Amino acid sequence: AEHVGIANFVDPFLVSVRKMLAKKDSKFLLQVSGLRQGPSWEDVAWGLFMSKYIFPGADASTPLNWYVKQCELAGFEVHSVETIGRHYSHTLHKWYDNWMSHKTDILLGKIDAISEHTKGKHLFRLQEFFLAWSVIAAGQSSA
Repeated sequence: AEHVGIANFVDPFLVSVRKMLAKKDSKFLLQVSGLRQGPSWEDVAWGLFMSKYIFPGADASTPLNWYVKQCELAGFEVHSVETIGRHYSHTLHKWYDNWMSHKTDILLGKIDAISEHTKGKHLFRLQEFFLAWSVIAAGQSSA
């Protein structure tokens, strides 16, 4: 959800999802990263960094209750909410390990860049930092 940004979350994102759920008993799983209610400066810094360098236009600064409210207002019935930060940290660590295992190819430009100005050494260091920070943040049940 954070990848579509706040401005696009309800419309077109949730509106499009509702249209795709043709059957009355359809299910929709939404996984989001965001800030805790009353976040610390570390949470805010992580969200701003991610929005500027990793997912431009995204917004990971929204607390969970905002997403739940928007889903309900869009007509979705929220059955359960689970915070999986500590578990998600393991997934992020695997992503970090995978990223590090491709260091040579990334530095040689054999791995696609995020943008024209973000490739090679810059791309490698940016993602290395982001993934390492994300592992720690999720492990603390943070953003």
